[in-house]
Amino acid sequence: MKKHPTYDLHLDEEGNVYDKNKIVKSLNKNTKYYRVYKRINGKFLNLEVHRLMVETFIGEIPKGMQVNHINGDRYDNKLSNLEIVTPLENMQHAHRTGLIKYRKGEDNAQAKLKETEVVYIYELIKQFKSNEYIAKELDIKPKLVSLIRNGARWKHIFSKHFDKPIPSINLTLELSTILDIIDDSKDKRLSNAEIGRKYNTDPSNVSRLRSGKIWKEVVDNYEQIKLIYKP
Repeated sequence: MKKHPTYDLHLDEEGNVYDKNKIVKSLNKNTKYYRVYKRINGKFLNLEVHRLMVETFIGEIPKGMQVNHINGDRYDNKLSNLEIVTPLENMQHAHRTGLIKYRKGEDNAQAKLKETEVVYIYELIKQFKSNEYIAKELDIKPKLVSLIRNGARWKHIFSKHFDKPIPSINLTLELSTILDIIDDSKDKRLSNAEIGRKYNTDPSNVSRLRSGKIWKEVVDNYEQIKLIYKP
């Protein structure tokens, strides 16, 4: 048993939470997660058990990160079943394990998408995946992805995730590689052949990049991409 670093609660590796030697936790009917309700400094706190477990045995959960139940069972809060992941990794895991079942695309597909599915689309957009890639991933139409990308659909939550739309980019190489090639291409001392060998790509691609004939969307949105993209 180990004490939580902030709250006067003790936890064991089986996912039990103890307050004054008494096991305390209850199931939230809306979220289906186990929680602990505790009064601290005159205020009642609603604490999720899976996050308490990670904070106690693993460490602080970085801002923007989430806790994933590895076996897909949100009732199983054993330490061995918990991990810290990005929101995208969490959604991808839910997709793989069938916790989220994506629906077939239709002409009026907005009504068929849940908010969690739209947020998953947002995460793919932040990875600079193209409309075609996202549409294939969720089995919907590229046109719907474009509308969601530009805030024309699901506008009420769009502004919570984006300051402005992120362009759809069709790439022949991994985006991280293209960004590295762009950085190296600014060095006039490096030849097209040298950069090509370094990244195992045809030197003509480097030449066309330097002349503005390919990867123009990446070059034009370079600063925005560098701020958002996490390979």
